[in-house]
Amino acid sequence: MIYQTDDDVPFLEDYISIIVTVSFIIGLCITLIIFWKKRNRSDLIQIILMAVGFILSLLELFGISLYKDENTGSFYGFIIMILFVFFIIKKSKQKLQRLNKDLEKMVEERTREVKDSEEKYRTLVNNIIDIIFEINLEEKFTYVSPQVIELFGYSSEEMIGHKIYEFIHQEDILIVKEAFRITIDTEINTYIECRMYSKSGNYIQVSIRGSLVKKKNITNIIGVIRDITDRKKAENMIKDQIKKLKEIDQIRTDLVRRASHELKTPLISIYSSSQYLLDSYNEEMSEDILKFIKTINRGGNRLKKLTENLLDAFDIESKGLVLKKEKVDIVKIIKECTNDLIFSSKERDLFLKDGLNGNVYIQVDKIRIEQVILNLLSNAIKNTPPKGIIYINLKKHKSFLDIIVKDTGIGFTEEEKEKLFKKFGKIERHGEGKDLDSEGSGLGLYISKEIVELHDGEILVESEGRNKGSAFILRLPLHENDH
Repeated sequence: MIYQTDDDVPFLEDYISIIVTVSFIIGLCITLIIFWKKRNRSDLIQIILMAVGFILSLLELFGISLYKDENTGSFYGFIIMILFVFFIIKKSKQKLQRLNKDLEKMVEERTREVKDSEEKYRTLVNNIIDIIFEINLEEKFTYVSPQVIELFGYSSEEMIGHKIYEFIHQEDILIVKEAFRITIDTEINTYIECRMYSKSGNYIQVSIRGSLVKKKNITNIIGVIRDITDRKKAENMIKDQIKKLKEIDQIRTDLVRRASHELKTPLISIYSSSQYLLDSYNEEMSEDILKFIKTINRGGNRLKKLTENLLDAFDIESKGLVLKKEKVDIVKIIKECTNDLIFSSKERDLFLKDGLNGNVYIQVDKIRIEQVILNLLSNAIKNTPPKGIIYINLKKHKSFLDIIVKDTGIGFTEEEKEKLFKKFGKIERHGEGKDLDSEGSGLGLYISKEIVELHDGEILVESEGRNKGSAFILRLPLHENDH
């Protein structure tokens, strides 16, 4: 128990007055701030009450009383304090009510969103063609989407709780088990194609995709089962057709090869015999007979080249073309090729020249490189109108050698460049208004490209367009022992 003297009472009353005055100041400041933000009329009443209470408390603190009875001021101050507390409680209650309403509205909106999402996912699952499934680590179905009844004849309830292997074809079970084991051990997604039994006992070709999902310490495999029966049928049909096409292609290859070999011997005889007649009895034959012999000779020569090109093309395709490399003087080979075609160039009134001198040695298959150079020169002669120029030169670089065949001929468009080195990629130029040689099988440049690539080289073509000439660059690699 605390005992107080009479002298302590005034001090205690002053202390209480100070506390009340400070409380009114704080309340007045808070109410002014709230009113300034919201401009609410009910807050204005609080401001007035707080201001009156503050003034009365301040007067009471300094001993100034507006009332005859000293207790009257304290009574009014107490009433004002009660009213202020009442307004504060009422205001807080209103705020709590508004907060509750806002919370209820938020909960309703969130609930509606969740329901909408559930409905969307349910609609998606129900309308998707594939079957969505979930299995646990015991490989038992924990969920199967309703579409399963359309594909397998089972309802979802009939499959849930059963192991997936109960529905897999006996021969495919080990494959499926291994795939799921890898997914569980490594978390790598599963993709397998297998057969699954339907309720009627038939099996259906399906693909199964699955991935590992962990949630609340529970691990499951969620995936999709897709019917691939139609795709498998289409694949099998394509395989059968490819097999048949390969058989037909093999028959065609064998036929052409056999025919080419069979034709080669008599054609050589026809060409050689006609050439012998031209060389030995040219002056003894009449003009008409000589004309026929020349026609036979040219036709035999063309047929001989065609059969040789066909055989080369088939050797390239069957990987039967083997190179016999040796160290040769490429300058000498080029000069021999130009000499062989001097007569052809003069026949078409073309000027064939070279800028070659010295010796350049390189490791190549002499016969095959001669064939490539002759093809490039023949191509230039065919595609250059009379009075044109064909120029052949070579340029040695550090690691490769360029043999350049340039002409002032009809040139090539970008589209024609794409076709040049394809098999039977002959470019027809009827109606160009130029005196060009259109003979040829369309195999020469194709064979040349393949031969050069077997040498680890390449053929490049340059042309600025129609009637602007062209340049073919035969690029061959150089080795350390090449001089």
